[in-house]
Amino acid sequence: MDKAISICRLCTAGCPVEVTIEGGRAVKVVGDRASDDYHGYSCSKGRGMPELHNRPDRLLRSQKRRPDGTYEPIDVDDAIAEIAEKVRAIVDEHGPRAIGAYMGTRVGDHPAMGQLGPGFMLALGSPLRFSALTLDQPGDLVARAFHGTWLGGETRLEEADTWVLVGTNPIVSHQYFANNPVGRITQAVRNGCRLVVIDPRATETAKHAAIHIQPRPGEDVTILAGLLALLFEWDALDHAFVEQNVVGVDALRAAVAGYTPEYVGARADVPPEQLIAAARIIADAKKGGIYCGTGTAMSNLGGNLAYYLGVVMHSVRGWWAREGDPFLRPNALLPTRPSRAEPQNPFPVAGFGEKLRVRNLEGGIYGIPGAAIFDEILTPGEGQVRALFNMGGNPLMAIPETARAHEALRSLDLYVTTDVSLSSNARDADYVIAVTMGLETPALSYSAESLTHMHRGMGIEEPYAHYAPAAVDPPAGSQLIDDWQLYYRLAQRLGLQLNVITASGLPGAWDVAPIVHPVDMEHEPTTDELFEIMCADGRVPFSEVKRHEHGHVFEEARVTVGPRDPACDQHLDVGSAEMMQELTDQHARYDAAVVAAADVAFPFLLIPRRDKGFVNGTGQLVARNLDKRSYNPAYLHPDDLRALGLDDGDLVCVRSEHGDLLGVVGRDATLRRGVLSMSHGFGSNPEDPDDPVGRGANTNRLLSLTAEYDRYTGMPRMGSVPVSVTPA
Repeated sequence: MDKAISICRLCTAGCPVEVTIEGGRAVKVVGDRASDDYHGYSCSKGRGMPELHNRPDRLLRSQKRRPDGTYEPIDVDDAIAEIAEKVRAIVDEHGPRAIGAYMGTRVGDHPAMGQLGPGFMLALGSPLRFSALTLDQPGDLVARAFHGTWLGGETRLEEADTWVLVGTNPIVSHQYFANNPVGRITQAVRNGCRLVVIDPRATETAKHAAIHIQPRPGEDVTILAGLLALLFEWDALDHAFVEQNVVGVDALRAAVAGYTPEYVGARADVPPEQLIAAARIIADAKKGGIYCGTGTAMSNLGGNLAYYLGVVMHSVRGWWAREGDPFLRPNALLPTRPSRAEPQNPFPVAGFGEKLRVRNLEGGIYGIPGAAIFDEILTPGEGQVRALFNMGGNPLMAIPETARAHEALRSLDLYVTTDVSLSSNARDADYVIAVTMGLETPALSYSAESLTHMHRGMGIEEPYAHYAPAAVDPPAGSQLIDDWQLYYRLAQRLGLQLNVITASGLPGAWDVAPIVHPVDMEHEPTTDELFEIMCADGRVPFSEVKRHEHGHVFEEARVTVGPRDPACDQHLDVGSAEMMQELTDQHARYDAAVVAAADVAFPFLLIPRRDKGFVNGTGQLVARNLDKRSYNPAYLHPDDLRALGLDDGDLVCVRSEHGDLLGVVGRDATLRRGVLSMSHGFGSNPEDPDDPVGRGANTNRLLSLTAEYDRYTGMPRMGSVPVSVTPA
């Protein structure tokens, strides 16, 4: 048996792993104990990679759909030639806007794909690069736009007196504390950091909390406003920081005044004294932080206001890093970025992106709203999307209204996806390009680093970088390519010039011009050669990164927060007029009687969840290593199960006002009563029979794209959805 060091790419944490190889196949994966930043950490999903690589239904050759809906193998170069001709014909007749792309989370896991996939669309001239970011946590970017940016960044968990976690479970999701979240959170609590967790479920992270507030789902804004109201009542503001850097304090004070402990307690169904105790921890903390997650975003229409109140709390408490503090998440592979102890003004949220034809949506700081993709395909007229490239995503299962998604994808003149199996999503495609998997292609920590510019909770906190060559070869007899090669070869055939852009700033947040590097379009580069270009302007040479087999923390790239520019006249806005109006309106709209009446017809609230056993939507087979389960249970509190006359494993019908699903109930004592918790991204194609035990249940059947959605990102309500549960 041989051993190789690689990087796990099942999520953006990028954990270094040791791979055991037998007969050319990966048979075991564990954390790399020689890593000087991750310290041997791995999760159950990462350790399940061999099963995913060796799955029996794996595609070894690309596939083309026949007229009768079945598939036949096709040589990959023949497929690319046919796709190129179809693209040319569509562009010639309808223009480049008729070609769209959906960029999913797997783009972030394959760095070269993350450059050349979007780069192909840019070269083609199409503005329709739909993003999964607008369906998960777009509120982080929107909040920063309204609030402004602190160029000095945040403090470290290890130095904090408290940390507030809202609707996020880092121990499972690896968000925010990517490198060994279990160890870091455990040690921080031992060192005196007091966690405040706000979540309807007693998650793995909540078990470490000093206070766990378990509210009615969808009330994160209510609780955050209540905490801020108490800080004002106690005059627990960092007045020196606020006076120098912050505007809008009076507007904020007025907007949160009505969120008293009694009001919050009644509306969110939490003990008022618990809110007061949490506020006291926050008020006493000299250093701290607050993060919101997927649960907050899905249950609060994208979470704009909740995320905004989170950064506002940072500012009124003065929790941002100061001059002389370590600069969190400094770049190693990317160019340097500003790191001064000063604010940067708020910047535009939208108004500078492509105007869509549906629901008055448009592009903005968050990208192009992914929730509009199916309407853009199905709505006839000038600008109708007639071809779609799926870049590392699963739009069929990731976006609500799967039946409409299925109709839209099947109506396209051309739908192309890369995949490793004939998944539900792939079975709607005209061409399925079979691609390599993570251990079969070189890896680089570039994505984990670059995502810092897209989300406050992403990225590597240390100046760490890691490169790993392919650990194993693709299966014998296969014809596989890397994801990025599809778009490079298409561009070659269409005569397009691709570029690598080493962007080191968030547009509007800090002024750093992107650096553009042309890619050689005559001679196809290797993945390593693309990595070299991508890291050409980095702070650590790529050649130096490659010298460290286990990854390395490069001390020479460490950054200290610099002094404020004496000429700085910018500010952070904690009282944005738009956000304050939304907060005031939310208070005025609440009617306890209306809520009680709604509970009669739909007595449960659906919330999302992460599972230790699989990656939602794409890695269900990993679960078989844990408890032989490949579906997503409809979890209820044991007392709710008893009240319904149900037991663990029973079939149930879950209904909302938008649709229904057939699911399998599970027992979860960590839930508050009245909550139904399910993972998204599962289920069968609409044309297939329900298979709740095999493929799981599709929660998108309970959701609507148009009933409620954020006016900027188009993100629909995907959590805090009223449902009923009855025996099936």
